[in-house]
Amino acid sequence: MDEIADPAGNAGEDWTVEHRFRTVVKVLDGSPVAEVARPYGTSRQSLHTWLRRFREGGRDGSKDRSRRPHSSPS
Repeated sequence: MDEIADPAGNAGEDWTVEHRFRTVVKVLDGSPVAEVARPYGTSRQSLHTWLRRFREGGRDGSKDRSRRPHSSPS
């Protein structure tokens, strides 16, 4: 697939956001989650997570999040 050009070198992140956004829009347009997830190669569970994040934060909610723990036992 073609990557979106980005002078900062974040083409992969931009592609990920666009990929997630397209799947979310299809579901919001009325397509069943399972039917949208299958051709995009993702799980229904992931697509539901993307939907929730999109509703909470719009397109910016589709960005990858840090997996670093908020706290660590001392």
